[in-house]
Amino acid sequence: MRGSWFHLSIIFALIAMSICSACVSQPEENQTSVQNISPPVNIGLRQIPESTGPTSVSLENARQMLGEIEYAGEIGNNSRQDICYVLGKNIDATGNAESWVFGTRSPEGNKLLVYERNRWTVIPWTATLPSEEIPFEKILLPDELIGQNRSEISGTTMASGIREIELKNGIYSLTLTEGNTDLILAFNATTGVLIA
Repeated sequence: MRGSWFHLSIIFALIAMSICSACVSQPEENQTSVQNISPPVNIGLRQIPESTGPTSVSLENARQMLGEIEYAGEIGNNSRQDICYVLGKNIDATGNAESWVFGTRSPEGNKLLVYERNRWTVIPWTATLPSEEIPFEKILLPDELIGQNRSEISGTTMASGIREIELKNGIYSLTLTEGNTDLILAFNATTGVLIA
């Protein structure tokens, strides 16, 4: 558990750095010409062009948008990506999230694909992902899980909101937050039954 929090902290630090760098860039009319600039260095992060769409989307819609991304090195060789990990942040009552993180495994290596604010970011990921591929055709989607367990979720003292939903190894973990206190509820991803 400690390892996954460490890895998630790194993910969110990378996301925060990419957002901050976008906030401090100047519009073109205010930029001055600079000579003798070092050539850009590829550090492995790649920004996917912005798409139009809502800022909060369902897991299924975000997953379908994954098919629209073309990956360098994977075009034309029919390589397959297995989704082994999903994390949604700021979940609303309908199961939509402001951001989704997909942990994928392919012959080209592990990647984290982050959907946030109508854009995708691809992050090469050298850390271990869960071993099981997520069988999306057999599991409940977040809206179904929340609808089926509305009384368990609203019966907690943390009913003010679901901060995040995590899916790995056949288990959904919902993190409910109120103030500085978190409560984590675990559900079977196939049946929706509360585990802990």
